[in-house]
Amino acid sequence: MCGTARYVSIATHNGYEQSRRDDLESISYILLYFLRPNLPWMGLPGKNMTEKKENIRNMKISLPLE
Repeated sequence: MCGTARYVSIATHNGYEQSRRDDLESISYILLYFLRPNLPWMGLPGKNMTEKKENIRNMKISLPLE
């Protein structure tokens, strides 16, 4: 994965090649971080980095866009 798990797109978490669409999704996560003190997936537990990335991916998928 290229980038920080906190801000990468769902497609990047799934292993797809990154595109401009993913850049826009990452920018939206950064803008949300500026508006709020934290993102919903910050501080998720995990035994190792792989498990933390998987937990972040699952949280991003489960959140509604609204």
